[in-house]
Amino acid sequence: MTKFRKSVAAVLAAGVLTLGFGPAATASAEVPAASRAAAETKLAALRQIVTPENVDELLTRVDDPATVKQLTDARAALDSPRAQDIDIIAEFKKFAKFAQPIIVAGIRYGGPIAAAFVAALPLIVPLIPGLNAFAPFVALLAPPIAFLIEKGAPILADFIESIEIEGVDEPQAKQMLTSHLRDSGLPLASATMFGGVLAALFA
Repeated sequence: MTKFRKSVAAVLAAGVLTLGFGPAATASAEVPAASRAAAETKLAALRQIVTPENVDELLTRVDDPATVKQLTDARAALDSPRAQDIDIIAEFKKFAKFAQPIIVAGIRYGGPIAAAFVAALPLIVPLIPGLNAFAPFVALLAPPIAFLIEKGAPILADFIESIEIEGVDEPQAKQMLTSHLRDSGLPLASATMFGGVLAALFA
């Protein structure tokens, strides 16, 4: 297993602990209504992607013992009762940290998590600063992305993991990911949109 995959397995383990954080809900801070609405939408999108059924299917594809164990723990965490945070932004951040390495595994191995990620792009893209111009065209730009990751894109997954671990900032990550996606065969517009999404989620 590469150093990146070992490190991301550790991130996934930390995410499982984060999902179960706290015996009670935390106090809600005053936040703008628009920020709350955006967090609710992003949280709903992530929960459409990271479902128990999708993790079960992903487990049938994974061939790495450490990742199998971490995904098994994550699957159990999805079924465990947990306190919902009163602050929707905190709840979104908590679930996002948990979901990130699972989505990367879905990109690596393909299947329903990868498909659900592409299906959620119409919800995600309008919420990312700088990608608003792509929002009306997501349906046109998504098919090449689906084709790239539906059966697994391990090189892309390694690339995302390296960006996370090395702490690349979001603008640089967007540039690097877009370039990588172009080299992988995506049209420029699809690569730019998907690179922006991945940078926003993982950088």
